[in-house]
Amino acid sequence: PPVARWALRWWRGVRKRVADFVSLAGINHGTGLEASSLSGTALMTPMMWQLSLDSRFLQVLNGDEAPGRVDYTAIYTRYDVFQLPPHEGRAALALGEGRANVSNILIQDVCPGMLTEHFSLITDASAYSLIVDALLHDGPASVARSGAREACTASPLNPSGLAAIDRLARELPGILEDSIANGPPELPLVSEEPPLKPYAE
Repeated sequence: PPVARWALRWWRGVRKRVADFVSLAGINHGTGLEASSLSGTALMTPMMWQLSLDSRFLQVLNGDEAPGRVDYTAIYTRYDVFQLPPHEGRAALALGEGRANVSNILIQDVCPGMLTEHFSLITDASAYSLIVDALLHDGPASVARSGAREACTASPLNPSGLAAIDRLARELPGILEDSIANGPPELPLVSEEPPLKPYAE
C-alpha cells in the first residue's frame, strides 16, 4: 500500500485515473522499528528503512493521507504483528478526520472475536465483502451495505482465497526447487534510508 499511496500522493496523473483505493492491513504508519536508532549501524533493505516508524518516506507520504477525489477504504485487524500496537489506527488512513471519502474498518468491529491476522485477512470472507462493496459503489466501503457482518459466520475462506491457496500448493514444489538451484535472492542492503526524490522534499 505505501508504494501505491506514493503514486496517489505525488503523481496527479495517476490520481485522476483511480476511483478507489483499498488497503488490507496496510503498513500506512510504519512497522515497530525505529530506524533513527539504527542508522549507520545496521544493514537493511531500502524498503525496511522506508517503512520504519520515523522514516522520512512515511513523513512526507502522510502529509495528506487521502488526497484527491479517490475513495479510500482501509481494512485492518487487531492482531497484526507487523504493526505494533496494531489496533490503534496504525493501518488506518486520515483517522479521526471525518472525511466522506475515507472508511477505516477494524475487522473485529465487524466480527467480534475473529482472530484474523495480517496474512489471513486476504482470505477473510468479511474483508472480501467489504472490498467488493468498495469497488461496486460510489464512496468507500460501507459495513452495513456490504453484508460483511453476515459473512462473519461464513467460511473464513472466500472462493478467491481458496483458489490462491490451491494454486500455491501446486506451484510451491517448483518454486522451492528453483530457489534451491539458484540460491537465495540478492537483496540490496544499505546502512541508512535512501534519499527522497526532489519533488517530495
